[in-house]
Amino acid sequence: MLAVRFAMKHTFGATFKPAKRNKNGLLEFKMMGLVRVLLYCSFMCAITAIVIFLLPGMSEGEDTASFMQVMIPSAVFLGLMSLILGRYKMLVSEHEITVQTWLGRKSITFNEIEGVKFSPVLGGRFMLQGAGRVVAIQVETVGSAELVELLCSKVGAERCHEATEFIRKRTLQLAKYS
Repeated sequence: MLAVRFAMKHTFGATFKPAKRNKNGLLEFKMMGLVRVLLYCSFMCAITAIVIFLLPGMSEGEDTASFMQVMIPSAVFLGLMSLILGRYKMLVSEHEITVQTWLGRKSITFNEIEGVKFSPVLGGRFMLQGAGRVVAIQVETVGSAELVELLCSKVGAERCHEATEFIRKRTLQLAKYS
């Protein structure tokens, strides 16, 4: 129970830590270290289980197919999530937000943002909508509360209602584990 309490406090608390500035003075948001470590460890455990199960003498019986039907997709999913979230970085300048993943880079200026929505997909994302496109921002980044505050000041609080509601709920979650 103590480990769960620590993990939840660390995860929820990172939302309220200040974002870092890089050498160019841009705000830099990255995925929480705990999230990256858990993804990498889960991926390695799944791969290790598959390798051990494929060793001679280990894959006897009818449970082999069932095991592989679960472990191979799990390993692929965890591997992809490790790549996607592990390489995630967001840079915020005075005029725009740029999200960098292993799939590429997307940017949107504050002037283009018409709304900020919340989506629970992939652990939760803020969807910056405007100029005929959507830029997704992971909520599990260090300093996401600071980002929401900045968005509200740049695009208006009325456009950020769902994001501010998420931060309010995160505050309640953190209080529960403190």
